[in-house]
Amino acid sequence: MQRGFESGSAGNWPFRLAVFIGVCWAAAAGAADTPATDTPWQKPLDVEFTSRLDGSAQRYVLLLPKTLEAGRPVDLVVALHGHGSDRWQFVENTRDECRAVRDAAARYSMLFVSPDYRAKTSWMGPKAEADVLQILDEIRQKYPVRYMFACGGSMGASSALTLAALHPEQVDGVVALNGTANHVEYQGFQDAIAQSFGGTKAEIPEEYRRRSAELNAERLTMPLAATVGGRDQSVPPESVRRLFGKLHEQGRAVRLIDRPEGGHSTNYADTTAAMDFVVGTIRNSGARRSIVLPGYCNTPDAMAVLPGGEIILSAANFTDPTSPGVLLKIAPNDEVSLFCRLPVHPETGRVYPMGVRQAPSGDLYVADCQGLEKPPRISRLFRIRVAGGKPASVEVVARGLSMANGVAIRDDHVYVTDSATGPTADGAVASAVYRFRLDERDAQVAPGGGDPHLVATLKTLSKDIPVGADGIDFDERGNLYVANCGDAIIERIVLDQAGKVVRQEPLTAPGRMKSADGLFYDRATQRIYVADILANAILAVDLGGRVHAVVQNGDCDGTGGLLDGPSEVVVRGRDLIAANFDRIFPGCVNTKTNAPHTLAVIRDRNRP
Repeated sequence: MQRGFESGSAGNWPFRLAVFIGVCWAAAAGAADTPATDTPWQKPLDVEFTSRLDGSAQRYVLLLPKTLEAGRPVDLVVALHGHGSDRWQFVENTRDECRAVRDAAARYSMLFVSPDYRAKTSWMGPKAEADVLQILDEIRQKYPVRYMFACGGSMGASSALTLAALHPEQVDGVVALNGTANHVEYQGFQDAIAQSFGGTKAEIPEEYRRRSAELNAERLTMPLAATVGGRDQSVPPESVRRLFGKLHEQGRAVRLIDRPEGGHSTNYADTTAAMDFVVGTIRNSGARRSIVLPGYCNTPDAMAVLPGGEIILSAANFTDPTSPGVLLKIAPNDEVSLFCRLPVHPETGRVYPMGVRQAPSGDLYVADCQGLEKPPRISRLFRIRVAGGKPASVEVVARGLSMANGVAIRDDHVYVTDSATGPTADGAVASAVYRFRLDERDAQVAPGGGDPHLVATLKTLSKDIPVGADGIDFDERGNLYVANCGDAIIERIVLDQAGKVVRQEPLTAPGRMKSADGLFYDRATQRIYVADILANAILAVDLGGRVHAVVQNGDCDGTGGLLDGPSEVVVRGRDLIAANFDRIFPGCVNTKTNAPHTLAVIRDRNRP
């Protein structure tokens, strides 16, 4: 990984990347707009959309490469125009910075988006921010976008840095060409900035701080490159020099190209060098990859991370139930092997392993979800005795569950969610959490809510996804978190020493997710990672209930480290690993179940 302040190329750029490019020069500084005669693009699409923020009509230009292949991972360039220009600048302008961006996008067959982002003098205020995030959401819904980088110059560089500081989960890298990193001290274009931000520095000082990358440097965890000119009077270079100096001291992947005699522009070679550094850093980091599963695994669901870095993966195989459900083992080097086969149910001849967790003894507890079979209430909870790292025997802990799903372990007990126990009096779906001793055997769960193993009940109002309690995990204080899948919320349940409910409350507000499937509590960051299977996204929830998207993809086949209907995500080292369930449900992004069946591995820059 290259770090430093020297100029020059950082190597090749062999795969397509999603680059978020923002450039802000005065319109008068650009060369004459000249359309290309031999273009690698399809005909430009001038797209109008309705802002979710205020209902206004906004626009962006979309260029699709002629080499675009449906369903294949593709990366995105979002080119932000300069001060005083509009969405067509990066599509048609021939100045060096615009040409370098277009040429890179064409060379690597990227999507190219150039938005108005609210105004000709935007400076990435709240309305522009909302528009750009909405555009990214819509593009990701339509195309399997892999990476997104922020890069730009002057207003656009400043805007790219602002967006990265506000939404680091959205940005994989930044290239800032002749921008400012500090709106508190910057004196240029103050009327335009005040209009964009919603007030002057004196009126809303905190807003100026929030939108200053230098003052939020700890959030810039992605690779960054910048260019500055020592004679630049339009946007002085000092704030970017300070920011990059600080990041360099912290060992971040940064490169500053500092031209002491340069002014308010960046030439073709330096623009390309800055982009190559960021792209090359991401390329060499193994930021995203897929683990391709064998043919006998067609519906991967849940995972248990073992102390040595191995992962036990359950494959329920709902997509093709003629292949019995199994457990697989993923080695630290991603090698996949069969861990064990499980006993089929005597009444159905099938087995559907879902939630799986490891007990302190090393034994595994696995939910067998027979909820799609007849007769009802025949799901089971297994214990797999493990000796020397290998399965020794399988025992039944509990029978009589309706839709056994998620599993968690704490204080000599195993907890299992039952995702649909029956209708409620008002027509909703009831679900439950049950608790069993780790040494319990052949417990028969009684219907009707009176079973002594019952810990808590949930109610789900959704008619499209009538699935309640799903993913489940504990934090270090013993608080229990349960995903209400259909209603798309996380519930927090406080238990006493006897496992009785002291308090049960929603942790997240409605509307922040489309669905809530598997969840995993990460003690290192005190975040709950949630698989939003309908939105094709991984979400992070802090203990205050705030939700943000870590990664989201459009409809795709799950190759290239992309999500394909994730059912659960776990943490291994600095990687997030998601099981691509790849099934079709009402309202989901995924439109087709297809091979290969995969796990998505995503490097989380924000993890310690």
